[in-house]
Order: sequence, then structure tokens, then C-alpha cells
Amino acid sequence: MSRKSRSFSQLYDYMNRDDGMVGFMPWNLRPVENREQVLEQFYENSDLLRTHAKGNVLYHEIISLKFYSEVPLQRQMQALQDLTRQYLSIRAPHLLGYGRIHLEQGHLHVHLMLSSNELNQARRFRLSKGSYREIQQRCEQYLHEVYPDLKQPIIYDRSRARAQSPENAQEKPLSHEELRRILEDILKETNPQDLESVLKEKGFVLYRRGRTPGVEHHGKRYRFSTLGLDGDRFFTPSRASEFTESEIDKEMTRLEDLEAYYTEAEESNPEIHPTE
Repeated sequence: MSRKSRSFSQLYDYMNRDDGMVGFMPWNLRPVENREQVLEQFYENSDLLRTHAKGNVLYHEIISLKFYSEVPLQRQMQALQDLTRQYLSIRAPHLLGYGRIHLEQGHLHVHLMLSSNELNQARRFRLSKGSYREIQQRCEQYLHEVYPDLKQPIIYDRSRARAQSPENAQEKPLSHEELRRILEDILKETNPQDLESVLKEKGFVLYRRGRTPGVEHHGKRYRFSTLGLDGDRFFTPSRASEFTESEIDKEMTRLEDLEAYYTEAEESNPEIHPTE
């Protein structure tokens, strides 16, 4: 998520909200002890940027792991920190960065604040969508190779996911009507508590994005509502955390609120400094 105003202080305060923080990670920063020392370096470096109405000033990015209660928390923390360093070394080797690790309701993730320009440079550092996708795939591959015991889902490299399930790759993709008919029968005959396991046996992965439930099949996602099915009765708020989600799904509502906050802040004061 890119920002076009110098909203470092707002993002810093959001990342350091007092609810489940377990550690922070500086990147290319001089030794820091407090908020002011972190923000001072980001503002100083952003002063070098060439004026550009549409130019980005900072980035807010998230790295998330699927949490497993049977794996020691320390092991999962170690993996997340290692993965974040790997990501930063490829995506932002010379950018300023500040990361904050959070553990909320069993959701382990790190928020990153990154400068848009490299340290002491006036030009913005840009990545194409293709290059960024490659970075995501490389980091995911590293995670699976070094930490196979964490059993993380494959998100970015779908070809690798299909290679690991050759029996599924050889099947002919189902039409929407075939999917609807199969899922309709499953929904009618399955108890809510057994739905995830029954779908898995049939080659489906249950997911929920925000308030929208659906299934993933052969690397593609299908909403129940799109298929003309009512899956909401299987997804009560108390059970939503039990189902497979992407690495940032649980952050979407919070981030939508943050988007609105940033918009209001940028419109009211485009040059915000930590002392104001």
C-alpha cells in the first residue's frame, strides 16, 4: 500500500498500537531508542525526494504466517523474523525500514514501513509488478524450504501447488454449474462443524475473505454467492478464525479503516511532521 504524503507518524502510531505487539525490526536505520529517533530518520530521508505530485513517499506492507498452535510460538516467531529479513534484503536492500511484529487472536504477522527512496538518494526506488511477484515467490519458496515444519500454504506459486498435487492437476476443471451442483449437495448433507474436512476430501479449500465465504479449487476461488449458494450459515463470527485465509485477510477490515484515516490526514495536512 503506497502513500503519497509524509504520513510516517500516523503509520508508526498505527503499527505500535498497544494490542499484541511482540517485537520490532529496524532496517538501515541508525540505532534507535524511541519514536522520535525512528521518525526523524524517515523524515530526513524523505526531504531528499524530488517534488512529484503523484510520487509515492512511503509504503505499508504486511508479511503474515498461518499460525499453528501445535508449533512452538518461538519457532514461528523465528521463521517470521527470518522471512522478513529475506524479504527486505531482496525487496528493499537500501530503503529505510521499520517493522513491528504482532500476534492478535492467533494471527502472527509483521507490519513494515518502508521509504520510497533509498538512503540518501533523491530518486524513488520502483519495482514492476512482475519483479514484485517474483520476490513474493522467492520468499515463499525460501519459507517452504527452510521451515517445512510450519506447513504454510502455497499462495504465490500456483504452478508449484499444482505440481505437489498431480492428481488434481490432471483432472478436467469443473464448470460453474458442476461446481454449484457438487457444493450444493455437500452443503445440504454436511454439518457445519464437518464442512471444512468434507470439502478438503473433495479437493476444495474453504476460505473467507472479510464477510464473503467461498471455496478454492485448482488454484481458483469461487464465492458461494457467485455460485448461487448460501454458505453464510456455516460461517458464524465465532468460527470464522477456524478456516483457511490468505496471509492478510484478517487485516482487511482494519486496513480499510486505515485507508480512510490516511485519506483524511492527507487532505487536511499534506506535510505532517512528528512534532506537529
